[in-house]
Amino acid sequence: GKTVVSYCTGGIRCEKAAIFMNELGLANVFQLDGGILNYFEKTDGSHWQGSCFVFDERVGLLPSLAPDTAVECQPTAS
Repeated sequence: GKTVVSYCTGGIRCEKAAIFMNELGLANVFQLDGGILNYFEKTDGSHWQGSCFVFDERVGLLPSLAPDTAVECQPTAS
């Protein structure tokens, strides 16, 4: 009886994950339509605190969609 809400950057991965969880039998599964970046575009992001980490050269975004220059990604050894 738990509710699952997922979000991703652009909405594609979380939509696929929601379908997969539904197929597993989870009933209350929702995703943020269009991803977190769409949420930031549609709202002023006032309910978001901090940076949103993304997996490209921007590393982190503010709710204004401007890169967060305070976020730094450290390289990892492979």
